[in-house]
Amino acid sequence: MKLTLLPTITTLLFLPTAYTSSLEILRFKNVRPSSTPPNPSHTNIVEPIKWDLRLFTPGCDPNTTSFDLSIFHRQGVSGTDGCETLDDASVNVSAVDTFSWKSPGATTYDLCLYDVCGSGNGSGRVEVIRDGWEVCVKYWGWKGWGVVEHGGDC
Repeated sequence: MKLTLLPTITTLLFLPTAYTSSLEILRFKNVRPSSTPPNPSHTNIVEPIKWDLRLFTPGCDPNTTSFDLSIFHRQGVSGTDGCETLDDASVNVSAVDTFSWKSPGATTYDLCLYDVCGSGNGSGRVEVIRDGWEVCVKYWGWKGWGVVEHGGDC
């Protein structure tokens, strides 16, 4: 018994934070030695999401909406390049009842909604959500959407 506990006790003496209680996760499991250079493909991996768009089937409730009702989801860290088409290839638009738009960060974005989206440009009826936080908004049949910096032109 002494032999099996000795490595653990020795490790705890020299690296007291290497192990945590059984209710916590093991710390330092992904620590790389300082002599190992960082992998360039993993730099800037974590960038905060600046906006989030979801389309829902019927039943959206601003207080208790379940993500099970979500049938389309996009999020980003910058504006989109023009108009994005919402078509049956990406979502069953006949099932869409409401949508939610969130852009709560310090740098906010606006959601542009278009009747039609062609060649990267929206046309027809255009609506804009500029307040950064709308939940369970009634879907009126728009087929194109885009994201611009707050106050930008659609």
